[in-house]
Amino acid sequence: MCLVSRGLCYVCDLVTSLCQRITVPQTDHPNTSADTSAALLQATRGPAQERFTSVETNDVMTLAVTSERGLLSVSADGHVVRLWSVFKVQSVSCGQSHALVLSAIGVVFSCGLGNHGQLGHGSVESQQTLRPVEALEGLMVTLVCAGGWHSMAVSDCGDVYVWGWNEAGQLGLHRHIEPHSSSSNSDTTCQSHVVVDITRINLYSCTSVTVFG
Repeated sequence: MCLVSRGLCYVCDLVTSLCQRITVPQTDHPNTSADTSAALLQATRGPAQERFTSVETNDVMTLAVTSERGLLSVSADGHVVRLWSVFKVQSVSCGQSHALVLSAIGVVFSCGLGNHGQLGHGSVESQQTLRPVEALEGLMVTLVCAGGWHSMAVSDCGDVYVWGWNEAGQLGLHRHIEPHSSSSNSDTTCQSHVVVDITRINLYSCTSVTVFG
């Protein structure tokens, strides 16, 4: 479990109730070797220090966004790896076992478990590294939200794109279950309203959608 408070990130063990504070690795000191782990636990000092702004976690990964819009991966033992050094990140959203990453220029990336089409790559294959969602290329995406095994994105025009598992109608579409199959893998747009915000209620219910008009 990870918590962010005042720009600092704490990794907490729910079994032992122990927490350790971690800091953002600096780009001029690569953290690929084991001897840099101790440096990650140093206290953050000074207003110019890059800090944590948000953190998202699920069953398989923990991703964090920094004040410089960097993307970090945080392991259970508090080891931090900077995933991107070039792309800036706007937001991250984690589902049960997958994640969506929205870049600062509106490109959507996904990774993790793909068994219900929740990654949006046109298959049910899993993806270990972040990969752009090709079905959304050419769009300026402003919001992303990951449900348990489904995903949503909103474009700058207010169009909603949904994909992944629709067994309980969580995509807002008519249920269509093929024989011997419990998954739905489709990229669909909903243009009935202009959407201004999306919020995940929980991992299993349909995402709450705030509309205008």
